[in-house]
Amino acid sequence: MTPDVSLPEVPVPGPTLPAGPRGALWQTVRYVRNPQAFYLDCVARYGDVFTAPSVLGPIVVLSHPDDLRALFSLSPHAFGRWSVEAVQPLLGRSSMILTDGAHHLAQRRMTAPAFHREAIGGIAARIDSIAADHLQRWPEQRAFDIKDRLLDLSIDVILQVAFGSVELERLAALGAAIRRTLESMSATMMLARVVAPRVESFGPYARFLAARAQLDRLVFAEIDAPAAADSMLGMLHGSRDAAGKGFTREELRDQLVSVIFAGHETSAIGLAWAMYWLHRHPASLEFLRAELVGAADISRLPYLDAVCREALRLHPTVPEVVRKLKAPLVLRNVTLPAGTAVAACIAATHHRESLYPEPGAFRPERFLERRFGPDEFLPFGGGVHRCAGEALAMLEMKTILARVVTYARFELLNSQAIRPRLCSITMEPRGKIMLAMTKGSAQ
Repeated sequence: MTPDVSLPEVPVPGPTLPAGPRGALWQTVRYVRNPQAFYLDCVARYGDVFTAPSVLGPIVVLSHPDDLRALFSLSPHAFGRWSVEAVQPLLGRSSMILTDGAHHLAQRRMTAPAFHREAIGGIAARIDSIAADHLQRWPEQRAFDIKDRLLDLSIDVILQVAFGSVELERLAALGAAIRRTLESMSATMMLARVVAPRVESFGPYARFLAARAQLDRLVFAEIDAPAAADSMLGMLHGSRDAAGKGFTREELRDQLVSVIFAGHETSAIGLAWAMYWLHRHPASLEFLRAELVGAADISRLPYLDAVCREALRLHPTVPEVVRKLKAPLVLRNVTLPAGTAVAACIAATHHRESLYPEPGAFRPERFLERRFGPDEFLPFGGGVHRCAGEALAMLEMKTILARVVTYARFELLNSQAIRPRLCSITMEPRGKIMLAMTKGSAQ
């Protein structure tokens, strides 16, 4: 699940910040086109700490594990969220992804039971069943975009996790509303809303607001209906804070919508990249299939785990997480003043040669050869804001990937390398990952 969603806001006056590229408008365009390439180029030019300008203000970007450790070790009261305005209209003011300080800690305690390993451990069979049903409908020997198919599959999974086994018609309506909302969004549009709030009145943003309103009606209808005890909604209904207060109706909406959007995209995009790289490296694919033969508990398979981690290393769904300092931050070579926006750059850290030799290569074996610390491998963020749904996302990725690669043989049809891009609030493949499927035993 997406660990954090942050974008820069107004400039912070004060001491000189570390060097970086110039031209806020052009650097913002470069970032939107390919955040990963943008960050890697800046690290090569300016080093581990640099200032990235944008049309909304500067961000100091960190990628050295020691600096990330210093940032993630801060007290939750020593920093706040940074520019939540871009995504707040989608996720909601009370979304745990967007809150900070004591409020965020209280929310994490209240939502923890829904994300506990015991709570999600029993849904692997349900995920596998949903995946098997979807695979039956995938076209045979005809080109299709694997990302779109996996997004549809992941939406169905996260809806059943969130709401339980409700009527199929209601799930279908929710799924359609989520897709319409996703289709109405873009990174440029979300940024434009912060710069010029008047865009809400017309054009693409008005269409997004209409799609979100329809989704909200369906989500509130589920909130007002009796909830399955084993669903996330059922668990959240029963959550109470230290004073015995539960979530309001609006707060339930915000948590559920955040889980739905963050959860399904992280798993689906990670899976799409895994399929892309596995089919560019047939030896890795065959090694994975061999490990899956006769496996009773896929959650414990080391190579399957390594494949999922390597896909998330090469292409984290969110390229960075951003904090706004409320107190100075002492790093190895510089002290940043309070008020500074600071980004832990996941994309750049995951491509450090000192950590990951040949960082652009797909090599799952690196995760079998050593363990990486939380400041070295961080696709789900870090510190007190580390994604609460990490275990669920990894379980979903492993379960679906195991089912897909053992169900059929696939041929990768792309002749050109696929690059990442920023789409709405996540980093995903630019263009389509085209596969053709031949059904039958893949063993």
